[in-house]
Amino acid sequence: MHTPQTPQSARAHSTATDEPISHDLTRSDEFGNNPDLYHAAGASPFSTGFNVRAQWTALRALLVMMLILGFIYPMVLIGVGKLSPDKSNGGLLRDANNEIVGSRLIANPVEGDQWFQPRPSAAGDNGWDAMSSSASNAAVVSQEYQDEIAKRRAEVAAREGVSEDRVPVDAVTASGSGLDPHISTAYAEIQVPRIAKATGLGEDDLRQLIKDNQVGFMNSFTGSPNGVAVNVVTLNYDLAKLVAE
Repeated sequence: MHTPQTPQSARAHSTATDEPISHDLTRSDEFGNNPDLYHAAGASPFSTGFNVRAQWTALRALLVMMLILGFIYPMVLIGVGKLSPDKSNGGLLRDANNEIVGSRLIANPVEGDQWFQPRPSAAGDNGWDAMSSSASNAAVVSQEYQDEIAKRRAEVAAREGVSEDRVPVDAVTASGSGLDPHISTAYAEIQVPRIAKATGLGEDDLRQLIKDNQVGFMNSFTGSPNGVAVNVVTLNYDLAKLVAE
């Protein structure tokens, strides 16, 4: 029986496909994400050698990021904060006995004719809730909002003994946070006669206190087109010290 000979090209092809592959079988940059290449080479992206290198690389990256974000970055922020300890510690105000009486960053309600009143607050159910800082979110065009503004304007005008058209807008509107310690100079000014009468201080002395507690804003503050506002918390703090003298 005649046995056909294997063509030379077929033998060469068979020999070529049977030869072992001598390349590095575990380098991910050669095989990429194609599993067929790993299998053809007799390797697997999940082989022991590949896993060890990948895990070691991931571990080193994790340790480096933990060092940067968990230690170096916080230490840098703490160091920067130490350059201005008063602000980084919350702007706390203390009395003569070193007791904390407030923060220059957060307004609080005050009672009595002897104090400068802050803006209204919509934070929380009854206002001034630091745990629920928020605005009323009422639409400016809603009747409910308009009625509330009219009510506040009448109350402020009656309390300060001025006409309603002299009541500044910040005296009847809450800030976005409900805890803003700033009021306009105009709102502080209309309160001077009432406070002078209640404390016995001169109106000029009170106006000087207002100037001493003015702060500037990059943009115009509500009720103060010139961008100047008054920190009512520090204003009352200085007022208390002046009364105590």
